[in-house]
Amino acid sequence: MKFTNAKKGIKKIHTGEMLELLTTILMIVASGRTSFSEMFQKSGNTNGYNTVMLIASICLIVSLICTGIGSIFKIFGILDASKDEGSFIAAIIFTLLNLALEIGGNVLKQNELLKDIISPLKSLLNVLTMFCIVRGIIIMAEKSNNMSLHGQGRKSMSLILWTELLSIVLQILGRFISSKSEMFVIPAVVGIVTMILALISYFVYLKLLKKAANEL
Repeated sequence: MKFTNAKKGIKKIHTGEMLELLTTILMIVASGRTSFSEMFQKSGNTNGYNTVMLIASICLIVSLICTGIGSIFKIFGILDASKDEGSFIAAIIFTLLNLALEIGGNVLKQNELLKDIISPLKSLLNVLTMFCIVRGIIIMAEKSNNMSLHGQGRKSMSLILWTELLSIVLQILGRFISSKSEMFVIPAVVGIVTMILALISYFVYLKLLKKAANEL
C-alpha cells in the first residue's frame, strides 16, 4: 500500500524541522553576543565589537526567516499527509495554534506574565504536533506492513512521552524545592536527564521522518 501524498508531505515536514533545528543553532550563536561584545567593549576593540554585533544581527534575521519558512513547510507537509491519513489533521490544528502563540508572544513580549504562560503552552503544542505526526506514521506503517518503520515509530513515541513526563516532574519539583534547598540536586539531575532525553528524542524523530519519507 502506497501513501504518495503522505510521502511528499513528510518530506516537507522533515525539511521544516531541519530549518527549525538551524534556527535553534543560530539563536545559540546569537545569544553569545552579550559575553563577547562586553569583552571587546571593555578592551576597547571597536572592530571586534562591531563584528560580533553584526554576526548576531545576521543570525537573528536568518533565524526569523528560517522559522517562517520552516513553519510553512510543516503546515503544507501536514496538509499533504492528511490526504492519506486523517490522524494528521490534529497535527495541523496544533501547529496553527503554536504559530498563533509565536506571533502573539512576539507582540506581547513585554508582558512577563503572558510570556511565562505562552512558553510552556508552545512546548506542549510542539510535543502534541510531534505525537500526532508519529502516530500517523505508525498507522500508515501498520497498513503497509512495514514493521521496521512501525517499530521505529513506537520507539520515537515512547521517547516523546518519557521526555514530556520528566518535564512535568521537573516543573513540579521546581515548585517545591528551591535552589537553596539541600534537595536541589534532585531537580537538577532530572533537568539534565530531561535535556539529554529531549535531544535523543528529537533526533530519533528526525530519523523517523526521513525513513518514513523514503519507505512509505
